[in-house]
Amino acid sequence: MGWTWLYRPKGKPLRAFFDQEFSREGWKLLDCASTLGVSYLAVQSVGAYVVLTAHRPKDDFNFGYKDMAESMGPHESRCPERILKLLTPTDSEYALEWRKRCYDYLEKAHRPVSSGDIIRFAKPLAFVDETEHQTFKLVPQRTRGHYYFQAISTGKVYRITDWKSRDYELVDPVEQKG
Repeated sequence: MGWTWLYRPKGKPLRAFFDQEFSREGWKLLDCASTLGVSYLAVQSVGAYVVLTAHRPKDDFNFGYKDMAESMGPHESRCPERILKLLTPTDSEYALEWRKRCYDYLEKAHRPVSSGDIIRFAKPLAFVDETEHQTFKLVPQRTRGHYYFQAISTGKVYRITDWKSRDYELVDPVEQKG
């Protein structure tokens, strides 16, 4: 199935849009959570939907979406816990696998780390300066909860996107004062 393109009024919240777009007899949108280009919907008595979204502000049909039921085993699997908790039990193998991937991601994303911690990724990471590094010290950015990564081997500092979803281990945790 392809994408659906239509007009979405400027300023109309995604939740209200999806509530209107997906309202059918027996369907009720319980909750919606959106991040960059992906929305996760909990639909009563139906389950979860993963909806990829795109915006073309200068076009008449300025909003596009592609919806996938959890039973289709969608690739996107960063559904927030609040949506997952609203879902009813299912026998669908694909839906169960998708829910497991979502919970696995949540577990990885919420591992506690602190400034100064040393972490080692399961696989070396390649960088644009044609180097590879595996072990880093976390250096705080000004934004709370965000870090730069100082390579232990060279001292160079890097940015690593989506690092919490990668496999890593804490090598030398900083002593927590409390």
